[in-house]
Amino acid sequence: REFALLRAVGASPTQVFASILIQAAVVGLLGSALGIAGGLGLVSLLRIGFDQVGMDLSGSIPLDAPTMIVSLLVGTVVAVVAAALPARRAALTAPVEAMREATATERSLRVRTIIGGVLATLGAAGLVVALLAPDSNGSALVGVGAGLLALGTLLLAPFLVRHCLGVLSAVFVAAVRPLGRLARGNVVRNPRRTANTASALMIGMALVGAASVLAASATVSTRAIVDDGWTSDFSIRSTTGVPVGAVADVRALDTVGAMDVLAYGPTVVVGPGERAAKQDASFVVGLPPKAFGRTIDVDVVEGSLDTLADGAIAVQAATAKERGWSLGDTVTFASRAGAVSASARVGAIIDSQLIDVSIVMSDKLLTQVVPSGQVTIEFLLVNAAPGVTAATLRADLVEAVGPYVVLSVSDKGDFAD
Repeated sequence: REFALLRAVGASPTQVFASILIQAAVVGLLGSALGIAGGLGLVSLLRIGFDQVGMDLSGSIPLDAPTMIVSLLVGTVVAVVAAALPARRAALTAPVEAMREATATERSLRVRTIIGGVLATLGAAGLVVALLAPDSNGSALVGVGAGLLALGTLLLAPFLVRHCLGVLSAVFVAAVRPLGRLARGNVVRNPRRTANTASALMIGMALVGAASVLAASATVSTRAIVDDGWTSDFSIRSTTGVPVGAVADVRALDTVGAMDVLAYGPTVVVGPGERAAKQDASFVVGLPPKAFGRTIDVDVVEGSLDTLADGAIAVQAATAKERGWSLGDTVTFASRAGAVSASARVGAIIDSQLIDVSIVMSDKLLTQVVPSGQVTIEFLLVNAAPGVTAATLRADLVEAVGPYVVLSVSDKGDFAD
């Protein structure tokens, strides 16, 4: 209507179009500048927060003049391009038509409302069924139900705007006069426009909610895996591997009762009837046979983990099924060139998510099938000595690994989180 008034007092379509683009450019430029300032502020706050927990982020913020110029230009151009089509429509609309009430030309919402109601009802019903009668298809039913409910809500948004905002805004209208009544009228006047704005916010909140649910589910799953298989008091780990010096320093502590080293490395695994040339290198894990039941635990499907002390290996059930291996089969380990380094029989078939590699063996066998330079120590699994409290052991471990900046000490709860 404002642009219609400008047209009515003599402004040309070109002037209206140009004025809208200029406004969009100003808004885009200011928004880009505020975005840069907000990004700098957020990074500064993050650096302060990390510094408080002992993680000092060195270096300066990589923000120079070319980066700022490009950011301002991109933000401004995007704003102008986004405003071009609405500006053209506003410039070409006749003044009299633009000044009419929006409800005079508004299309009926009946079909959209009916379809939205049906989809929302089906989605809600699917969620209720999945909640009351969960089965093997429960996850799929929840996903389909949530999708239908979200889509139905988007279609119902204009109907909800028209019939619900009057009630929801009653307090605001009564408390803030006359602005409250004007604001309510502006929102309800064009329910489609209001619904579009609200739908964008709803989709954003739905994505945030979905990400939160996924993160919470992953945390719960990880905690369940750790609770089921982790029996050590603490673990010491690093994303780049545990240095050999740290192993010796931790082992020398009087407060340590037992320590098991979990290491891994690449090798070519050749099963019965397979050829080494057709197999890619895969990772295998090695740890002391006494570690099972002492610092770590896995579910044994068949066989016994005691056979690892005699040179046998344990194979994940999924791998055994995929490659057709069974208990007692002989597996050969070779280099990429095909030279055999060792052979071992399958002494146990296991099912473990805590150890996420296909083959588990003793630490002694690992040194035979993987070159020493390719072995990486992933974990130190540590138990306290008799009479030593968890707090005392943690303090000693933190002090021992202090010189190795990349190492972290975690108990079961820390690791799950």
